[in-house]
Amino acid sequence: MTEKKKTEKQLDMEAFRTYMELNHYMMRFFSENRHGLFDFEYRNRGQGEILNILEDCQEISQKELVSQLWMQPQSASEMLKKLEKKGLIEREKSPEDRRILLIRLTDQGRIEADKKGKFEPFLLDGLTPEEKEQFIHLLKKLLTEIKPKVKHPPRFGGWHHIH
Repeated sequence: MTEKKKTEKQLDMEAFRTYMELNHYMMRFFSENRHGLFDFEYRNRGQGEILNILEDCQEISQKELVSQLWMQPQSASEMLKKLEKKGLIEREKSPEDRRILLIRLTDQGRIEADKKGKFEPFLLDGLTPEEKEQFIHLLKKLLTEIKPKVKHPPRFGGWHHIH
């Protein structure tokens, strides 16, 4: 018995339902594990997000860091002051341009950043590198489609820095 070919509308609905089911399971997983093996809350918000970004680079200008955080400069500045007070970051003026403030992790900041569990996208372990490339391509295509239709974009901040 051959399976009847699905219409485009049927494929659309099946893809959407499957995506929503996956989304619900992922949200449940994050909810159940946010204070366990992976401390998602810390790594993806506020000061943890800053440590996460700084862990990826030797140093970064405060202006560039703020642009990656998706938050108001004043809020980022307050968080940086707190991190500096804790001895986790250091800020100094660029020798080339004294108007630019450079930020880097201190040794203590690296230790603190390493203490927190890194996000491991285990869900993607079942995909080949080629499938991951295709998946990323499809996700970006969907984002391109929906972004212009959203009046108030979400402020996820940092998901693009998870490593």
